[in-house]
Amino acid sequence: MLKEIARISLHVMNSNDEEVMKACLEKIWIMSIENVSESEASKKMNDKQKDKIKADDDRGAYLIKKYGTYKGHSKFKLALDFFQMSNDRFFEIYKFNFVPRGELYEVARSYITGRQLSKGLIGGASISADILSRSVMKIDVSSSIANQIRNSVNNSFRLGG
Repeated sequence: MLKEIARISLHVMNSNDEEVMKACLEKIWIMSIENVSESEASKKMNDKQKDKIKADDDRGAYLIKKYGTYKGHSKFKLALDFFQMSNDRFFEIYKFNFVPRGELYEVARSYITGRQLSKGLIGGASISADILSRSVMKIDVSSSIANQIRNSVNNSFRLGG
């Protein structure tokens, strides 16, 4: 464990990114206090992530069963993590790469968007009554709302892998 802590400490010293430094120091703290390995500390940090969407409802439970497992992990949960963390972080936790394909990709992405909207993590598209009442402005409202939602979703997820 000391070698792992030393390696993480070196990473902190070489980083100029405050978020990376905080994450590394939190990981060292978890490793020291709970006497766990680096990968176990990463998993604990991942589970504590505040705004992370988890499959903790009936639909999530159904989708977990529907898509089965990959290397002992739920494919659906892996897909959710794929959309919510960097490739490096994902590999650090799971020790393998995973890219959801086809239906799983679309379902996981849609699940996250729906949960974020229901939790208020994505602001809904809104057009003021004042703008709608102006006869000078001729806009296609449905197209405008669709574009706002599309931009909001695209900014919330990293697309691809």
